[in-house]
Amino acid sequence: MFDKLKSRYIFKGTLVLASGLHIGGGRLSPVTGSDSPVMKDFDGLPFIPGSSFKGVLRSALESLLRGLDGYSSLRSCDVVSEAACIRLEKKYNEEVIECWQDDSIIASEKKKTLLDKNNRQYETFIFNHSCPICRLFGSPFLGSKLFFKDLRARADTFSRIEIRDFVAIERDTETAKHQGKFDAEVVPVGTEFDIEIVAENPEDYELGLLFTGFDMLNNGEAMLGGLTSRGLGRVEIRWNEIVKKDCDSFLQGTPGTIYKEKIEEALPSAEPEPKAEERPEVKKPDTDVPLEMVRYAISKLERDGEKTDGTAIGKILATEFKLNKAARFQKKLPEKLADFLNTFIPEHLEMQSDGQYKLFTPPKELDPPQEKDASPVPEEKQEEAFLIEELRVEKKALLLEKYHCSVQKREAEDA
Repeated sequence: MFDKLKSRYIFKGTLVLASGLHIGGGRLSPVTGSDSPVMKDFDGLPFIPGSSFKGVLRSALESLLRGLDGYSSLRSCDVVSEAACIRLEKKYNEEVIECWQDDSIIASEKKKTLLDKNNRQYETFIFNHSCPICRLFGSPFLGSKLFFKDLRARADTFSRIEIRDFVAIERDTETAKHQGKFDAEVVPVGTEFDIEIVAENPEDYELGLLFTGFDMLNNGEAMLGGLTSRGLGRVEIRWNEIVKKDCDSFLQGTPGTIYKEKIEEALPSAEPEPKAEERPEVKKPDTDVPLEMVRYAISKLERDGEKTDGTAIGKILATEFKLNKAARFQKKLPEKLADFLNTFIPEHLEMQSDGQYKLFTPPKELDPPQEKDASPVPEEKQEEAFLIEELRVEKKALLLEKYHCSVQKREAEDA
């Protein structure tokens, strides 16, 4: 597997914290005043060990393949338990290599016998009976194809370490545990880390598994570090460069095949945020004509998708035009907003069944000029239109007369 260099992939990018991150540095860390400090390098900057990143990626892919449950040829063992794909057992004072699959032994061979024949047969036996995850990430019997460098924080994106408080809970009483309060250091959101991963001789399906793990981290389906159940560990990976090198590129000193321009196609990133929809501008009238004020208020509410009821209209009249109850009284307008809307300008508003107001067609003087119909209007239609207009004018006059009478009566009572 490693005796011949076929290809080498180098992934370089940036890991950005979408939430706080805690990777504990242990009790042997320098005194920080926190119960659980984070790991820091010599310069005091936080860093993510390559082993931590590799472990999260492997754990996420193992759980994914185990979920296939026999529906695919891809499978995963549990390398730290008895369900490991390869185990070394001691039987009859001899080391025996047992290969497991589906809780049963599929191959068993004495280690000494394999080594006596040749190392090639030993390596082939181990490789053929290892699961895809062990072949990619390694096992006690097999080297890893992946090499992870430590992820160092960029000084220009790191501000300071946060201290967060936590409380341990008694399961039985569901109350705070006595002396259970503790704190932990957390690397803040937005901190960026340089990431570099090298893959030796990966197969196509292994690259697919690797990219699937990256997507799981980007989508929040896998978390990094500790205290993940408390909201920490969400990260986002942004690739800057992917390079593929082979024997020719090494011997000739060429950079190899660079996939920088195709990164977005190979590793789809998060969809860009949709641009905010541009809303049409509603021009505020430079007049104190009540009708224009109401027209402006209703047009603005309809543009914003809000209700056009009396309360919303009154709020705009009061805040933008200072036309509150006292101002309406001074202008000898109806004090109640409902009376103002329903009696002063009824020919321009329509009351809906749900209590909202709707504008009628704009007044005739604001309508665009219409072409005159060359055909003459019958006398009956002219007389009908004249009667309707006369009734409308008469109704408006009666309403205004009724209103002025009420105003005069109120003024007489005040006097």
